[in-house]
Amino acid sequence: SGIAVSVPQSHSALQAAASADIITLSGGNPSQIFFNDRLVTTIELKHELAEGSGASGNKQVVLRADQAAPYGQVIKISNIVVTSGYSLILATRPELGR
Repeated sequence: SGIAVSVPQSHSALQAAASADIITLSGGNPSQIFFNDRLVTTIELKHELAEGSGASGNKQVVLRADQAAPYGQVIKISNIVVTSGYSLILATRPELGR
């Protein structure tokens, strides 16, 4: 994704999902939502996912939420993804010293 965010650190790691669709949630208030690098509203995001119009077609979404994004917004986006029938992967970065 070309949208710069600072994702939280985590000591756990998952395999990369190279062909997953990407949702990026910016920090700040209000947060901005990007679906595959295109600015969308929550209503547009629901429509995109319902139509299966993402790039991958494999029903996986990586959520790149800035660590400064409101937690409620992260949960709202997560719920949209899951209720649309997609597997959700939360993007993190390795903890320092690991």
